[in-house]
Amino acid sequence: MPACWADLLDPGFKGEIQIANPNSSGTAYNTLATLVQIMGEDKAFDYLKKLNANISQYTKSGSAPVKAAARGETTIGIVFMHDAVAMEVDGFPIKPVAPCEGTGYEIGSMSIIKGARNLANAKAWYDWALSAEAQSHMKEAKIVPAAL
Repeated sequence: MPACWADLLDPGFKGEIQIANPNSSGTAYNTLATLVQIMGEDKAFDYLKKLNANISQYTKSGSAPVKAAARGETTIGIVFMHDAVAMEVDGFPIKPVAPCEGTGYEIGSMSIIKGARNLANAKAWYDWALSAEAQSHMKEAKIVPAAL
């Protein structure tokens, strides 16, 4: 089982890795940015060129690779950790791994646009989304609550 980004270059994984296309997926764009931060731009793009030899499919959706892995269609899906954990919790034979070199992350957020036409509704949504009631549903969706 690969433990590091570097392990994914093993020729034994040829055609066994899926990742989303960073042109259509924020998940994959995050991966691209992560590798640039960890390795530097030139080394990251050299790495990605080498990794391409092992990629079987560039998906449109960021979560599609782990769904394919759960169905046995690919060995490795490069996705956000929470997508892999959700599949594991649902009983699929998935083993989430955080690469030894490090990984990026996402921070979900909400914003109200200055001058919003429906400011009262926006504030009502904000208040509900941060309420104990709404946050209690996060576990059901396999999401870590933001406001405890």
